[in-house]
Formats: sequence, structure tokens, C-alpha cells
Amino acid sequence: MHRKSPSSLARALRNDIFTVSGGSHDRLVQIAELGLRHPIFPIPVLEAALSIAIERGWLSGEGNPVKAVRLTETGRRLSAARWNRP
Repeated sequence: MHRKSPSSLARALRNDIFTVSGGSHDRLVQIAELGLRHPIFPIPVLEAALSIAIERGWLSGEGNPVKAVRLTETGRRLSAARWNRP
């Protein structure tokens, strides 16, 4: 089984959402799409990491329970800095 800390997975998901959305904080990304990008993690593990990212202000969620997420401006800025993009 692959091990990754919840914080590390939250950062990886934030960066994936940045990539999938083209750096836009207007595009919603479905949790199922993230599951396809990270098939070794069960959806509940992805949801827990997304909760961390939401709590840190990197993402905002849609639905209850959350079914889709989008970058916040903070999340976009942090991921852009990782790639040195404006």
C-alpha cells in the first residue's frame, strides 16, 4: 500500500487541480476525476485530503458531501509558485 501523509496528499491534489483547471479558480473539478488521477487512494482518503486543503483555504468545495472542488486564489497562487507561473 502506498503511504503519503494527508498534508502531502492535500498539496498533491491542489497541484493536480491547478494542472487540470489550467490554473483557473473558476473551473470545478469532480472528485471522481481526482480518483482517476490517484487510483491507489480510495475515495475516502482523497476526501480526507481534500478536507485538509479546504480547511487551509487552498480549495473550495461544492455540494454536501463535497462532489467537486475548485482552487481558491490562495491555492492558485501556491500551485503557480511551484511551477513559477503567474
